[in-house]
Amino acid sequence: MPFEAGNPGKPKGAKNKIGQSIRDKFEQLLDGVGVDQMVEDINKLNPNDRLNIIMGLAEYIVPKLARSTQVHEAGEGLEGFEIKVKRNRDDS
Repeated sequence: MPFEAGNPGKPKGAKNKIGQSIRDKFEQLLDGVGVDQMVEDINKLNPNDRLNIIMGLAEYIVPKLARSTQVHEAGEGLEGFEIKVKRNRDDS
């Protein structure tokens, strides 16, 4: 049985061996290429591909902002707030 009652599991702070191995190989890859070469290669891409690369990397550098929703009861804190709906003449 792989799991028994009372088994504390993996110790706190233990590293995943496969994940660490992959990170080490990736670090070796980046060390071999160098930042100047990466910048040169990215600049050779078309603007759309370049933007996709930058956006993909940004996820690991700049934290994503959480979405927030605000719910108001009718009339609560909405003084002076008005929604007007205009219809086009083509709408029936």
